Amino acid sequence: MNLARASVKIFLAKVITSLASFVAIVVFSRGLGADPLGVYYPFVALLGILSLPTDFGLSLAVEKRISEGKDRSQYFGGGMILRLFLIIFFSIPIYLYQDPIANYLGADIAGILLVALWFRVGAGFSMAILKGELRVGETALIRVLQPVIWLTVGYGLISIGYGVEGIIYSHILGTIAMFVVATWRISIYPAVPERRHLRSLFDFSKYSFVNSIGGMIYSWMDVLILTAFVSLEIASTRGEIGAYENAWRVSLLVTFVSRSIAQVLFPQISEWSAEEETDKIERVLSKAIVPALVIVPPAFVGAFLFSEEILMYLFGTEFTVAAPALLVLIGLRFFQAIDGIYGRVLDAFDRPDLTMIATIASIIVNLVLNIVLIYTFGILGAAIATTAAFITMTVIDLHYMNKFIEIKMPYRILGWSAISSILMGVVLYWVTTITGIHSLIELLVFVGMGAVMYGIILLLYTPVRDHVWDIVDPLIGNINIDY
Repeated sequence: MNLARASVKIFLAKVITSLASFVAIVVFSRGLGADPLGVYYPFVALLGILSLPTDFGLSLAVEKRISEGKDRSQYFGGGMILRLFLIIFFSIPIYLYQDPIANYLGADIAGILLVALWFRVGAGFSMAILKGELRVGETALIRVLQPVIWLTVGYGLISIGYGVEGIIYSHILGTIAMFVVATWRISIYPAVPERRHLRSLFDFSKYSFVNSIGGMIYSWMDVLILTAFVSLEIASTRGEIGAYENAWRVSLLVTFVSRSIAQVLFPQISEWSAEEETDKIERVLSKAIVPALVIVPPAFVGAFLFSEEILMYLFGTEFTVAAPALLVLIGLRFFQAIDGIYGRVLDAFDRPDLTMIATIASIIVNLVLNIVLIYTFGILGAAIATTAAFITMTVIDLHYMNKFIEIKMPYRILGWSAISSILMGVVLYWVTTITGIHSLIELLVFVGMGAVMYGIILLLYTPVRDHVWDIVDPLIGNINIDY
């Protein structure tokens, strides 16, 4: 697998995905307001939480075993049998308790939850098979389908009066499209597994299940607790939930580079770890971490200057209540970038038991702090609690990773990135105090100006230029131009 080319494919797909999702959030926020989004986001959060027991870590287990290159069809078949059993088993209580679910969500949309769950599980499993085949680049275009369909079909449905149901239906249609295309692209066929294949999948999945809980809890626990507080009339409103989750989605734009790289690296690192080629892993990770981290400092400075303007001009005045939370959430992305690159190493070395320890610790911190801080500070407390939990997980993960590889952080490049960001911020602050920001166009102009300024200052540092060339060279080295 060509890591550079696969990374570019996924990077471009992430750009399209992030752009489509971002445009969708803007369109739906302006068309519906914050309160309906306070119903949609808990629906998606509940869908994600319910998908955990139906997966039980099997997607990552199947990806890991297939990427090792042995008995691929048997592992495919074994994973499919186990997933089908789990989805049927856990669908029964969801069907029986539709009324309490509807009361929790604040709308009568519990009936379509099962449909959404089945296709989510199917799409995730098919994508795991493709990744295990070391065809990670192909999954990039497939992932684009979900946000594009969500945007286009959702816009059409709310235009004819469907409201929050319209964006939920379009979300499900996007997932169905991912499932169909990913299943069609799989090149191996399932075979009847032996007991050892099932046991091997279970031995891995029982640890990765806990780790997957950590990822989902980290993403959605704050929204679920906020929703519970709204249902119990303790704190917050559905509008604040919508505003908070929009701030979360804006902050996610900072991580599309690290997430793109991480998707490419896992199956390749898994293969190298099986061959005990630790030196290759260390070299690749030391380069991969740089583009993932240098995006965060300028984004944090930009949020410090313009968080209220970003939320107001993109979504509406009612969303500015989440401005302080946005700043905290962008700070969180620095640690997510580190763990996103290095955090997959333990799984690739077949030690999900170690990442499980970090996950359990972060879940406890996340749960306790979310309850306490949401009650005290509302949505700002949710952002602080989630950040503290993720820092906890990152620190523990790095501790265990040091036992397998040498972690080489680019401290000098990060220092120069911080200096570049501060210089950018000083200039932008000086200009905006003179001119002010009065529209979305002006905001985008200043954001673009800051990005160009930061890039120029960053590239003045020779190690950064050398690193950029290391990435570009393999991409253009084999290009032939015919005259």
